[in-house]
Amino acid sequence: MTHILAIDQGTTSSRAMIFDGAEYAKDGLLYITEWMGRSPWTDRMIGIIDDIWKDPAVETPFGNIPTRNFEVNGDLLQVCSRLYWFTVEFGLLATPDG
Repeated sequence: MTHILAIDQGTTSSRAMIFDGAEYAKDGLLYITEWMGRSPWTDRMIGIIDDIWKDPAVETPFGNIPTRNFEVNGDLLQVCSRLYWFTVEFGLLATPDG
């Protein structure tokens, strides 16, 4: 069953939600946030990414990850690396300097 079918049939799996959230963040919210700057879309993207990373189920030698899906992991890598610089630039993350 694909992620689209799972949602259409009224059932949602964690795999489908992780896939859809990562795609939505990378292909939609990331570009809006980079273009507009801080906005409600930024908060939405941060919330989605926080939820995806809340309870990563796959153990690796380098730490837990949310899924074994390479596409999703690539999406998350792109979003998290760009979100890091965005949040540091706009002061959304605490830094050693305060």
